[in-house]
Amino acid sequence: MNTSFDPNSLHTNLFIDGTWQQAADGDTFAVENPATNEVIAQVADGGPDDAARAIEQPAVPRRPGAGQPRASVRTSSAAPSKWSSPTPNGSPPS
Repeated sequence: MNTSFDPNSLHTNLFIDGTWQQAADGDTFAVENPATNEVIAQVADGGPDDAARAIEQPAVPRRPGAGQPRASVRTSSAAPSKWSSPTPNGSPPS
């Protein structure tokens, strides 16, 4: 098991409107490794302005028709299938 940690692999900003952005006021807070109390990252500290930006701009652009119910089409054959009626013991007829 690999227990090494690369702090450079972390996203430390806010994901708003499909991009990683700093907090509007530039504030950050320290994130510590609870086992060692070592500071492993400084993370953007989002505030009310950031929340408003996130609400106004959804992270995932909507596709045309997203959220619309999908049509369900059921097809059937007018002719009965040889597999449509099982034999009395439940197996298909031969």
